[in-house]
Amino acid sequence: MDKLMDKLIRLYDDIDGDRTNDEQLKLMDEMLRRIRELKQINETLQAQVDTYEDLIIRLIKEG
Repeated sequence: MDKLMDKLIRLYDDIDGDRTNDEQLKLMDEMLRRIRELKQINETLQAQVDTYEDLIIRLIKEG
């Protein structure tokens, strides 16, 4: 996930340079794709956390 964030930051930095509109649009499209990837990773991780929380609560109750 850190690699993905680093790529996203580099893409953002590249947009601000001396680029044509087409180049900037391509970079923004790439950023959007990376953001979607990060969102998916985040959702997957959150689901895992929720599952572990449920398991811990159940174990405590069954104690």
